[in-house]
Amino acid sequence: VALNGLTWVMATGAHFFYHLLDSQVTMHPEGKVIRVLVSLSERGASDPYQLPLRLDTISYGLPLLTALVLVTRADSIRAKARALLIGLGVVLLLTLLAVMLWARLASLQAEAQLAQATVSDGSNRAAFFYFIFHGYAFSQPVAAIAVWFGLLFLGMFKTPPQKEARPAVAIARNAPCPCGSGRKYKRCCGLQKIKH
Repeated sequence: VALNGLTWVMATGAHFFYHLLDSQVTMHPEGKVIRVLVSLSERGASDPYQLPLRLDTISYGLPLLTALVLVTRADSIRAKARALLIGLGVVLLLTLLAVMLWARLASLQAEAQLAQATVSDGSNRAAFFYFIFHGYAFSQPVAAIAVWFGLLFLGMFKTPPQKEARPAVAIARNAPCPCGSGRKYKRCCGLQKIKH
């Protein structure tokens, strides 16, 4: 249900960060697809190189992690919500990095296509990024379970201990007032207690 919105968020975030590194690459969300465009106008090509990415191929670990967190016993609903937000944040960050990796792959493939070389340094690097990307895409369940285990081991499902309130210390009526006024307690703060 939320895949279109997630696609927009990932495309916008990845475009912002990756555009700082390579201004020739742009990313546009189109439904559930992120269209990565590499402008080759500086090198004489008129049409940009396109490499679409279906976001559902790299984000199916999100529902798995959500289900794992929801069925895990927690001390409170607040602890479970905190664990869910942290876990989803980690997986979304990994997804953003995967989109940026796809943009790098598109850039390398565009360079290799422009050079029209069958085996070159660019195509070898493109193959390396291709295998890294697909390794991450195929290991989504493993990544989700690893994040869930991390949440368990870090104690995110437990409520943090509350600070114990210090017991009130009885102050003698004739003792100096703890507020530092120099008067006796019964004539300073003790007098205010009696009035209330």
